[in-house]
Amino acid sequence: MIKHSHFKFPHQYFHLNFELDVFPHFKSLDWGFLCHNLNKCLTEWKTLEIHALVMMDTHVHLLFRESEQNENFFVARLLELLGQKCPQEILVEPIKNYSQYLNTYKYIYRNPVEAGLDFMCESYIYSTLNGILGQNDLLLHVLDTMGVIQNPRKILNWLNSDQDFKGSKLKDVIQDNSFLM
Repeated sequence: MIKHSHFKFPHQYFHLNFELDVFPHFKSLDWGFLCHNLNKCLTEWKTLEIHALVMMDTHVHLLFRESEQNENFFVARLLELLGQKCPQEILVEPIKNYSQYLNTYKYIYRNPVEAGLDFMCESYIYSTLNGILGQNDLLLHVLDTMGVIQNPRKILNWLNSDQDFKGSKLKDVIQDNSFLM
């Protein structure tokens, strides 16, 4: 069965990775500050969607969708709100296909595990995954495009494994749920 691709070109989905000075003793305040400013951006850009967010000790990963080709303006505004110096060239990686989207999604949520900050993706509190699962307050509107709420065990098994998308049973789960992006 051929599935309709919801990836639009020019690119609408993006991965942003930027440095952020996080203070270890005030990490929860930094998380709140980051989410607060992303919420400001969500009100300014009506077509902006947040799909995944993780704040590490030195940087942030953000998976987002911006359908009106304003991704660089959004990133510049976010960095301005965060008090960050905006680099001359903002590097926003476009997501070119569904496979890259899944790899990026998994990479973002596995980042704290790979860095040794937590043992499981869903346990890391400075992540929107933790909030989607109701383990912590979700301070930011995030789209649950992977259906974590509907299939938490299968999605979390995939996120916490070293398996890629093709080798996992997640492919069957997503097809069963008619995953739409």
